[in-house]
Amino acid sequence: MKNKALRNILLFLIFMATLQGIFLNISVSSNGEGFVNGLYVFKYFTLQSNLLLMLFSCVTLILINTGKSVGQESIISREKRSKYGKMNEWIDKLLSPLLSYILLTGITYALIIAPTANPEGLAKISTILLHYVSPSLAIIYFILFEKRRIDYREIALWIIYPIVFLGWGLYLAIIKGDYLYPFFDIEKLGYKIIPYLFAVTLGGILLDIAVVFVNRRLNPKSKN
Repeated sequence: MKNKALRNILLFLIFMATLQGIFLNISVSSNGEGFVNGLYVFKYFTLQSNLLLMLFSCVTLILINTGKSVGQESIISREKRSKYGKMNEWIDKLLSPLLSYILLTGITYALIIAPTANPEGLAKISTILLHYVSPSLAIIYFILFEKRRIDYREIALWIIYPIVFLGWGLYLAIIKGDYLYPFFDIEKLGYKIIPYLFAVTLGGILLDIAVVFVNRRLNPKSKN
């Protein structure tokens, strides 16, 4: 029961941190022209990764508190228990890749964007929530509740989303002159953008490897 209570608290904190961070970011970005006008911020990896983490925490909270999580009895048919058990198992498999995405968000911001950024007011609160608080909470949750022993081969699937995002960012930079992040600035970097994007990709892969390594150290006797 203590583990379940702690799990609920962490999931709730993750949900609230990501929800408030996203809401504030949209509000600030709308420039007083209406909430809908601020939705363009979802083109950024920061907002996407936090949204995915928010949905994960919300769905997981629902599953573990409705008697439908794996290993928990409830007054429903065996067929439904099996269906919800598989759903919970599938959701649980998203934790590690989502952690790698949110860590990539936090690390990229800290190393590349933060040195020249100077957010103020609500923008600063949003920045702290999305780049520092949610990654920190995700790390704690991962260490305490990721019980799978992850296979390194899973990284091949995890890296698909960041690579697709890099393609999206490159498209916006070339076609629309919209530079999502400094490493997409073709006008400034020129052909140097190639090694920059390669470095970002390599950094993402190394981060994934680190996540799996830590997981296997924490769960040496678990089965995949």
